Amino acid sequence: METTQVLIGLAIAWLLTGVLLGYVMRRRGHDLLLWFALGAALGPLAIPLAFNNTRSEPATRAGAWSSHTTGGFDVLVALDGSAESKAALQEAKRLTSDEPTSFTFVTVLDYESSSPLAEEDVASAQAMLKQAASSVSGYPTHTEILFGDPSTALLEYASQSGKELIVMGSRGHGASELLFGSVARSIVSKCDVPVFVGSQPTSNPLPY
Repeated sequence: METTQVLIGLAIAWLLTGVLLGYVMRRRGHDLLLWFALGAALGPLAIPLAFNNTRSEPATRAGAWSSHTTGGFDVLVALDGSAESKAALQEAKRLTSDEPTSFTFVTVLDYESSSPLAEEDVASAQAMLKQAASSVSGYPTHTEILFGDPSTALLEYASQSGKELIVMGSRGHGASELLFGSVARSIVSKCDVPVFVGSQPTSNPLPY
């Protein structure tokens, strides 16, 4: 009986290691499910692997696709494929219709997506950004793919590139928001640049 209890306790501790490792790595901008699986499979043995991985995190920025150079009132539009971010873009286009505006479209992927093994993830992100950029024909546009924690990457990019307005959806897609909080809320609380957070869409928005 005692042996069974010990084994059950070890199994629970092993599983908790996976949960905690997935949580910590996701907070740093890594893939949640991957690190949960590694933690659950390897237990404490996965911790040194995670530590070494964080020490070799790649740069947070990688150019994806661009058209002509930005200029004028430069708007950063954060997209993640969700209905909320698409609706925010539609509202932003209406709000800035009378301004000499340029748009920079940005999405953020986890660090694992910067690997050559994740070419499909990057290609999908490139296609999404290109489609969004084509929806604002007549304006200068640029696109970027960033890697890491979404709020950290977006804040860093907006600051370094001198953006004058950030546009984003009120919440992203996926259940991870329940665990990790709203990216929009984090950016609003920390950003020196004005942030426009779109309202909840009342119906499915146009593709872009």
